[in-house]
Amino acid sequence: AAWLCLNLVAETWRILRRRPERLAALVTAGVFGSVALSMGARALVLQLRPEWALPAEATSVGTSIPMLWAVLLQLMLINLALASLVLTRLLLRIRYLAHHDPLTGCLNRRALDEHLARQRSGQRYAAVLLDIDHFKRVNDEHGHVAGDAALLHIVQVLRAGLRDVDQIGRWGGEEFLLLLPDAGLSDARLVAERLRAALESTPLRWQGHSVPITASFAVAAYGRCAVDFAVLDGALLRAKEVGRQRVVSVAS
Repeated sequence: AAWLCLNLVAETWRILRRRPERLAALVTAGVFGSVALSMGARALVLQLRPEWALPAEATSVGTSIPMLWAVLLQLMLINLALASLVLTRLLLRIRYLAHHDPLTGCLNRRALDEHLARQRSGQRYAAVLLDIDHFKRVNDEHGHVAGDAALLHIVQVLRAGLRDVDQIGRWGGEEFLLLLPDAGLSDARLVAERLRAALESTPLRWQGHSVPITASFAVAAYGRCAVDFAVLDGALLRAKEVGRQRVVSVAS
């Protein structure tokens, strides 16, 4: 029992230590840690001094009543700790759903808006807006399930070509927005060209078929000003008009 409680302490701290719910992790770890220590101490006493511990626990009222109160208190604390764990996981799930697209797992529009607000008050950054080419054709020829698979495929390819600090979010139906902190226009264009080539060379495998997936890109860099999405949308439209699967830069 002590070993199981110590495992619960380690697992709880591993999952929650870097999140805002660190207080819940400390409370839960403290409860199960104290239970583990008391159970371990009791096991040692029973092992090392059985001639004293067993009669005391079985017959001595003065010893058994405090022990029963201690056990009752520990059970109450365990129930509170388990309730806090359940509530913490529910809050984490709610927070995740509020900021992530349910299909692709990347950021949703609301989370992107929050990141954009933070970027405007911080360092320079670049924005890359991309749209999947002929996405309607994928849905018409292979079905909407294939279209969902194409969106997941796009996100996987994009994530493989981005840094850990870069953010990827679903801006619209088949549009994605990339936020690249501390990146200039030339850097963002290189990233967009690399992602465009990666998509071109990595078709979607769907039910034995190779489905080509390409995208058009619009790239802009900013200091502390907000993204001008009208200009960025115009650049994306130009990329579509000149043949798709292109990267068009916007001078900010």
